[in-house]
Amino acid sequence: MFDTLWKEGPHYRQEKCEFWAEDGLIFLEDERDGTFAIITCADIKARAVALYKEAKRAANAGYMDSRDNLNEWVIKLGEVWKDAKDQGDPCDIEVAKERYKQRRKAVLVTGIW
Repeated sequence: MFDTLWKEGPHYRQEKCEFWAEDGLIFLEDERDGTFAIITCADIKARAVALYKEAKRAANAGYMDSRDNLNEWVIKLGEVWKDAKDQGDPCDIEVAKERYKQRRKAVLVTGIW
């Protein structure tokens, strides 16, 4: 079902931020202040939608450079969101079931000696 479970996707860079999908989550590293965050697919989608709306406002106000920069962010966030969804969103119950099936099973053997 999810053939890319437990994998790291390609890294994207925008300005001084690097972000990538890993295990269905988005990892974000900001070099400006040294922060690191792990974001869910739903959160990154909401951020991309907010940036898209802001880009539309910038275009209407005549700030084309800002609009282009924001649109680049939206495109890259959309790509990393797709990578994370392809890996399987850990908040999704079907993905959790699949990962449970694929986990390593440990067996405790007693009384051998």
